[in-house]
Amino acid sequence: MAGEGRPVVIILANQNFPEVLPTAGGDCAFIVRVEDGTLQELDAVFSDRFRAFLKPHGSLPPGSVILVGSLSYLRACGIQEYIDSLVRAFVSIGARVGQGVDVVPLVAVPVHGLESASLVRSLMDLDAWLLAVQGAGRTVLPKTRENFWAVITDGTPVTRERGDSITYMLPAGFRNHRKHPVVSDPYDSPVPASIPPATEMAKKRIISAMFTELNDVYGLSLDVIPDVTRDPSPNTSNGQNRLVFVGASHMGRLTEAATAAGADSIYVGYPGWVAAKDSLSEAARKLGGINLGAGDVVILDLFSNSAFMGTDDAGLPCRAIKTARIPGTTFWVSCRLHPKRFLSKLLVTLVALAVWRRSPMGAKRY
Repeated sequence: MAGEGRPVVIILANQNFPEVLPTAGGDCAFIVRVEDGTLQELDAVFSDRFRAFLKPHGSLPPGSVILVGSLSYLRACGIQEYIDSLVRAFVSIGARVGQGVDVVPLVAVPVHGLESASLVRSLMDLDAWLLAVQGAGRTVLPKTRENFWAVITDGTPVTRERGDSITYMLPAGFRNHRKHPVVSDPYDSPVPASIPPATEMAKKRIISAMFTELNDVYGLSLDVIPDVTRDPSPNTSNGQNRLVFVGASHMGRLTEAATAAGADSIYVGYPGWVAAKDSLSEAARKLGGINLGAGDVVILDLFSNSAFMGTDDAGLPCRAIKTARIPGTTFWVSCRLHPKRFLSKLLVTLVALAVWRRSPMGAKRY
């Protein structure tokens, strides 16, 4: 498994990417999804969740790769704004991870499909721009992008026809923000007017090609045949499953509620617990001493004590500002709270449960 000084792969995406990819062999990727997330939001969540491994606090292992992309944001803002934001995200993330870590544009996996011809064309034009500006020292995963369209068009080559063209003003490259005109000719009929939600086979082919190319380019050891099924694996335990809750005080209350309901529950954590390097290492040490079985379930809340994000005047997430203490409370928060963060605890719990239900080896794998 990646970690402990070995390179890691972090995927920052919206809901158009699988939420979990259990592996039977090889390393797995860390997947962070924000529903309908903008590239700025993905950048902010990455900075918040991995701050212990970013400048000036620490660093990711050399050779690590971060993939960034959001189909919902491409649909909402169009290709010109999307590419501007993508370049800014590359620069912002790259400045915090330092030397030896690459930031790569994510190849789409249309879990929920693409509902309009304009979005399909925007995605094709995005790929064309990426391939045009790809330079030495940076890959945009060209083989994976070619494979994506082969899967989507069922092997039919993508062609162009004469007709009206669209001219975009796009950056000259990843590091050169100077705009210049880029002409896009219309695409021919083999390009679908919409793309239905990807089947399990389509998702497996796209992800397998992407992980294979990442392994080849960066010398990684990702599992190139990840499990993309969504049916829970049969429970092979003896029926005496335990629930292990890891997190802050609210996870302790969940432990009490589960115990009261008759579950064999264990709490690992303490009030004020935050997912950081030291606290996660301590939690791992305690989990190692519990002697977890194949049917045990571990629920890890990575968002403990991070729910109080605020919004700025544009409605984008920002740190809540602690201004003063008020009797009977801890702090007064001076900005509007960000609604997505209130759902994070529930979402991370559901994802954790899905991972463990689908894992034939249970807790011993994680």
